[in-house]
Amino acid sequence: MTQPLTKLTVQVHITQTGGVQSSGQWQTGPGDDFTLTVQEIDGEVVYRWDLKPGRTVPAAQHIFAVQYNHTRGVRDGKADRYGVMATAAGHDHAVWGGFTP
Repeated sequence: MTQPLTKLTVQVHITQTGGVQSSGQWQTGPGDDFTLTVQEIDGEVVYRWDLKPGRTVPAAQHIFAVQYNHTRGVRDGKADRYGVMATAAGHDHAVWGGFTP
């Protein structure tokens, strides 16, 4: 997109596979521009960033990252997923996907 975002919601869903607990998160944009929630919902740890009203996100590459702990050993992340919903120039856009191990 070449227009600034006037609405943005980013969600990362980490499936509870045993001992999954949030240990942090970050984003490249100013933290004060977002309301952040992390909660366990229906067997997933859900990280959610919502752009605060009246704020904008410039057209650029942005990174949203999550960190979590889990029980010892290899963790299967095939059910983990993300979603991004955004509005730019009055048009809504959305993308959903999963992560590749």
